[in-house]
Amino acid sequence: MDSKILNNFLSIAGQGQKMPIEIPDFGREDLARLFAELGFKKEKMVLLTIGGGDDGFETIKVFLQALQQKSKEIFFDTLIITGPFLTPEQKNELEQLKLPALVQTKEFFEDLSPYMQAADLVVSMGGYNTFSEILTYASKALLIHRITHRKEQ
Repeated sequence: MDSKILNNFLSIAGQGQKMPIEIPDFGREDLARLFAELGFKKEKMVLLTIGGGDDGFETIKVFLQALQQKSKEIFFDTLIITGPFLTPEQKNELEQLKLPALVQTKEFFEDLSPYMQAADLVVSMGGYNTFSEILTYASKALLIHRITHRKEQ
């Protein structure tokens, strides 16, 4: 990944405050618990989610390579939701690239909304549901256009 692109990631994640929005049953204590459950130590979080996963492998790979290149400058933890369709070979490749101190990967969460709300930046393939959640929680987002057409989109 071009360092200019990563600098944009870093810039977006570090700017300003999210718009205030009242979401019942998810407060500061819940945010602290969520970060603790994930083992996160930093105060900011990037959520990278690719939906189904079959066409998002390269997005995750490039993101992880960029984190490796700039690891000393990273001021946020990252939660990556891979989706269910990555091959075992792809999962293994991503595990090799992952910086355990900065990145947690999960295949799926039934309810992504607490993580979406907690994120300082959401990086997403931008499917309908994810895009709707981003709007609901007034999350900062970097949406990545799909290369191939998805029938449900």
